[in-house]
Parts: sequence; structure tokens; C-alpha cells
Amino acid sequence: MTVKLNTGKPVARLDHLDRRQKPDVKDKKSSIETRQADQVKISAFAREAGQARESGPIRDSRRADRIAALKEQIADGSYQPDSRAVATSLLKHILKDR
Repeated sequence: MTVKLNTGKPVARLDHLDRRQKPDVKDKKSSIETRQADQVKISAFAREAGQARESGPIRDSRRADRIAALKEQIADGSYQPDSRAVATSLLKHILKDR
């Protein structure tokens, strides 16, 4: 095989390369033996978050009751949020991210 540029003159001869040549099996085994086993490390924060998630529904029974009551008020049309409080809360949230 010959590689040519636009000039038409050969730059390098690649006849000595055999694409069918297989890598040495010994090298393959040694690279497998030197690999380390995969490891997973969970931070203390992640452990605490997992524990909080597991215990969440038990602790938040009051919150679940409040959400159920709000859903009921919304469904029957009796929910009347304080628009000034909603606007204030939204502005605080928006300005906090800036």
C-alpha cells in the first residue's frame, strides 16, 4: 500500500504492516491481571440522604395530612391562597439564585 499526497509522489510505504497480525496473547493476559476490581464508595452525605428517604414517609405524616387537605380544598374550590405571600415567596426564590 502506498500513501500519496496531491503531488502524486509516494510519502510512505506501508507494505510491511500486516493488518491480520494478532496481538501477543501474553500481553493481553498480563493487562487483565493488572486491572483492579471495581469499587463503589458511598459518602456519608449519600448514606444520610438514603436514610432520610427511607424514614421520610413516617416522619412526614403531618406534611402528608396537610397536602391531602390542600388537595381537597383545591378540588372543591375553597382554597384561597394569599397572593401577596405567594408573590413574596416567588421573589425571594428568584433573587436567591442570582
